[in-house]
Amino acid sequence: MREQHERFDHELQIGKSFSGKERHCAFLNLGDRSFANVSSVSGLDFIEDGRGLALSDWDLDGDVDFLLTNRNAPMFRYLQNDIESGNHFVSFKLTGKLCNRDAIGARIRVKPSNGDWLTRTVTAGSGFLSQSSKRITFGLGSSDAIEAVEIAWPDGSRNSLKDVAVDQHYLITQSESEPEVAPFARPQPVRLQPGAIPRVESGQVTTYVVPPLRMPITEIKTDDGRSAPVKWAEGDDTKSYTLINLWASWCEPCKVELKEFAEQYDSLQALGVRVIALTTDGLPGQETSLSDAQKVANKLKFPFTWGTAKADWIDKMALLRGAYYDVQQPYPIPTSFLVDSQGQLRMVYQGQVTIDQLRQDIERLTLPAEELRDWITPFAKTWVSGPRSSNDLRLKNLFAKHGYEADAIYFDSFAGPEKARLQYANAVKSITANDFQTASLTLRKAIELDPTYAPAHLNLADIISKAAQQSRGPTVMQAYAQAEQHYRSAIQHGSNEFDAHFGLGFVLARLGRVNDAIAAFDKASERAPDKWESRLAVAKLLGSQGKFADAIQRLQDAVANQPENETLVSELAGLLVHSGQYESSRQLCQSYLQKLPQAAEIQARLGDSYLFGGQPGSALAQYNQLQPTPLLNLKKVWILSNSAEPSNQEKDFLTRFLRQTMPRLQPNDPLSAQVVAAALAQSGDFAAAARLQMSILRLFPAGSSAAQSAQRRLQMYQQGKPSRQLGARDNPFTQSLLQATR
Repeated sequence: MREQHERFDHELQIGKSFSGKERHCAFLNLGDRSFANVSSVSGLDFIEDGRGLALSDWDLDGDVDFLLTNRNAPMFRYLQNDIESGNHFVSFKLTGKLCNRDAIGARIRVKPSNGDWLTRTVTAGSGFLSQSSKRITFGLGSSDAIEAVEIAWPDGSRNSLKDVAVDQHYLITQSESEPEVAPFARPQPVRLQPGAIPRVESGQVTTYVVPPLRMPITEIKTDDGRSAPVKWAEGDDTKSYTLINLWASWCEPCKVELKEFAEQYDSLQALGVRVIALTTDGLPGQETSLSDAQKVANKLKFPFTWGTAKADWIDKMALLRGAYYDVQQPYPIPTSFLVDSQGQLRMVYQGQVTIDQLRQDIERLTLPAEELRDWITPFAKTWVSGPRSSNDLRLKNLFAKHGYEADAIYFDSFAGPEKARLQYANAVKSITANDFQTASLTLRKAIELDPTYAPAHLNLADIISKAAQQSRGPTVMQAYAQAEQHYRSAIQHGSNEFDAHFGLGFVLARLGRVNDAIAAFDKASERAPDKWESRLAVAKLLGSQGKFADAIQRLQDAVANQPENETLVSELAGLLVHSGQYESSRQLCQSYLQKLPQAAEIQARLGDSYLFGGQPGSALAQYNQLQPTPLLNLKKVWILSNSAEPSNQEKDFLTRFLRQTMPRLQPNDPLSAQVVAAALAQSGDFAAAARLQMSILRLFPAGSSAAQSAQRRLQMYQQGKPSRQLGARDNPFTQSLLQATR
């Protein structure tokens, strides 16, 4: 089956017709159960490979117009019905309310004053690749009145319409009782000017090859008998072009063209164009020989290289044409191919080309790909994707299939980008399956094949960064440095979007390069102003440096843009507390809770404003209203451990806390450890509190404020005294103000 399909596809590519060049047929219903063939007289007997046919009263003049599509040119025809018959019509556009909106399946019956009932059905899809208008038009002949109209809707309901006039368009909207009937005013039509299809002589077709296609191996046998591959550039020359001209001694337009090339070769060279003229004289099927070509070359005094085109090269160019146009046929004579210094085909001239046209086209070829694509597309458009690139892997497979192994190897040497995209697609599948190890290996292969492929760099950087977050040890910083390089490569090669800059900012922050991280996060915010994560990250970094005024300003700007964002408001409230602005934090939280009273993060921040503001009782009351979390429990225990003698109920709470927490206590968790030590001291176990507090001291830098507070509490425990908070900020929860609350 596959071989049959490929053979069928090949037949179409070489120009054979799908329908065997049969003309279209049109039949006239004579009304007596017979039809007349009116194909020719109607003008509908086109010889094109027809596909879709849609009927519509396009110009709303009461008769039905035709819209046709074809496989070959012209791919679209609009046939406007302008027959003056003097007959009448009526049309209906149905809108369903109790059934489907388009009223698909509805049946309309019309009884003209002097005729039988006419019936039509609203359908979706009216033929192969076609959808006729859902506006139903009835031809009424000579009847100048309508006796009755009946509508059977798809949901089973029925309606009868009264006072329906001829030569009118109606909008009918279904309802539970009587349908809504409204006339549809015909807009002022735009008159289309009919015209014949422009016929272009075979010698006058110019094509911009976008995207460029890499030329197959091109060899030339020169007039002195030597044969060698064509080099598309000499040395570092990257702006030159080669014009391969296909000609024959019997071709008069060829001689005219070559004469201009010969006489004005200095102008061509000034354009950076060299000419290589390849004759078909002497090839199989030609009645002329190489000696005939030699006479022409001598007469015109060719100043440029010329020689014989090889039969296999003619075949390879037909394959290339098939890859681009889906029409695999040899080029006519004369044809010229403009090839750039990278060996990419940029222009094809079927017929004579002048030096002035070459000059104009070479200037246009310097345009960016997006502008060139817009220029060569002769209508208004909006593109859904960027310009494509040539697919060397596809060409490699094509030439290998037809036995041109050397060309296949040649194309394969340039196919790294296409192979990289295949590897990337496999990596995405692995990522979807959470197989990050395989994804990492596959992405590295993609980058080896195409070091400029930005998506591979970006995804690999993400994988490395996430793995580093879950690791410990000396290699973590190396992993972040590696992720940084891939993020930078992604940005350098075109992934200049939010994710790349945000990921870069994250790893730079982990590497301790705070200023560079802030710059990267700011870039991310520029790319996606509505994404708040980058603004929050900058505020946290500024806060970690003690730059609270700048951090608060950043978050205030972010909250102004997204005032209902709970995370942003919570972080801003935390920064206000951290900077000692307890009342401002409290007002911010209370204002937010008036609109969204169930916001748990904001409720917890409100408690923090009391805790740090020297009102531990109010803080405890606020925390007790919330669903318990590990962090909230620690804060509650801290308040109880630093207060006066707790009640029996509070002592029970401390006892349960110690019993649950002690077995799971991590020695490198100073926050939990300090709270546990304070609870032990409040419970009277000062020796255990002192031992735990002594181990905590090793976790803080010597001389830091945290170390000084920890040392003071150690002395209190050693003296048999419970912990007592001295001042609003004398607690271990300061760092938690720069983190999520829950």
